Amino acid sequence: MTIHVYSGVIFLYVALRLILPLRLGRKTGLLCGLLLLCIAQQHLFFRIFYGNMASPELPFPILAVASWLFIALLFLFLLLLMKDLFTCLTLPLRYVDYTMPVFLPHRVWVAALTSIALLLSAYGTTQALRTPETISYEVFLEHLPPELDGLHLVQIADLHAGPLLGASR
Repeated sequence: MTIHVYSGVIFLYVALRLILPLRLGRKTGLLCGLLLLCIAQQHLFFRIFYGNMASPELPFPILAVASWLFIALLFLFLLLLMKDLFTCLTLPLRYVDYTMPVFLPHRVWVAALTSIALLLSAYGTTQALRTPETISYEVFLEHLPPELDGLHLVQIADLHAGPLLGASR
């Protein structure tokens, strides 16, 4: 249940630092805010309407796009946080050196950070949806008892199989 609180805080930070300074029209701003809220609270919506955050009844494209956008929101939050921390750290330099170059306009930052977040999350989502790789090793042991010769061992590690991978994969 706490994921909804954390994602709500992330929504507020991104909305206040990214969308609000854009000075969009009232309808456009509300639409962007509502879209951002839906992305941030996707787990809650899926849980309310489907009973589970990753219900098998949800179509694969909806789960994939929702996951991609949620991860993009997380990346965007981290990128904005890094930008704000950098700005805070360089603030004293602006009072000392008046020749310090002017930073990029807010709209350019929005476009750049949003593009980076979307691209990183797209790469991460495609990597997460790949079929797991199978690796076989043949091990020779000198003192292996004869009754264990030909024994097959299987190790499954770090498998993130779920509704997104489906039964066929």
